[in-house]
Amino acid sequence: MKLKLKEIVENFLPAAEFCNFEPLSGGASSDVFLIEAKQNNTKIKLVLRYEAGPPSKNDIKNEFTLLQALANTNIPSAEPLFIDTSCKILDRPFMLLSFLEGDINITNADNLDLNTKMIDQLKCIHSIDLAQLPDLPIQIDPMKGLLEYLPKADEWMELRNYLSSLKNTAFEGQRVFLHGDFWPGNILWVKDQIVAVIDWDYAAIGDPLSDLAVSSLEMRYEFGKEGMNQFCEAYLKHSMIDNYRFSLWLISIASSTLHFINQWNLSEAKKNLIKTEALLTIQEESLSLLDSKD
Repeated sequence: MKLKLKEIVENFLPAAEFCNFEPLSGGASSDVFLIEAKQNNTKIKLVLRYEAGPPSKNDIKNEFTLLQALANTNIPSAEPLFIDTSCKILDRPFMLLSFLEGDINITNADNLDLNTKMIDQLKCIHSIDLAQLPDLPIQIDPMKGLLEYLPKADEWMELRNYLSSLKNTAFEGQRVFLHGDFWPGNILWVKDQIVAVIDWDYAAIGDPLSDLAVSSLEMRYEFGKEGMNQFCEAYLKHSMIDNYRFSLWLISIASSTLHFINQWNLSEAKKNLIKTEALLTIQEESLSLLDSKD
């Protein structure tokens, strides 16, 4: 890998000298590397990001174009520098990004002010003028793919039958820009301040509750159900939540997670934790939906 990364630096930054590299943690669906080089006696850092695998919604080319568009907004994000889709150097398409200093680890998970800052950033993303953005996937229907991803055991048959009976579940409100994977691992912090939002391969246009569902589940995986509830409470200070649609999105995203999780770069312990919490989420939201139909 070192020789490949050295060749990339020589190709894209011929005046720079390759020094070192290391894998960056946090990427579940894509491999990410920090590259260190020297140019004019000055150390520089770059990030190499492979094209992500399923269920990411954007190929590397679309994500690169999106990052170029975000440079003209107030959303803090990495600068896209170079892209290679030829697969001649590496076996997958990749892009080079500017390196941003920051930490993905929240210093104090019990600090409710951090939830507020995350919600403020999410609402900022949702407020971006869609005309500024490239074409992105549409995410408006929690039922899309849900019956395929929903667990197959007999205990879910009543839920499956109920979901199969639903009609007109597509979001009819104002569509917004969605990050699609907004959680602490995709946020860079410096002294409890958000300095960048990273990993935009799930970006889409659609129902803001789909983003809330993703973020809420990720907070549950990181900090338990109480962490999820605190995040939702912070969101409620900005916007109302349609509990029925929110339940559908939670079931949809938890089911998708269970379907794809074995393809992600996670430890077995982390996978087992997420699987447990995803199943509990489906169970809890199933009870809520099935009770509401009576």
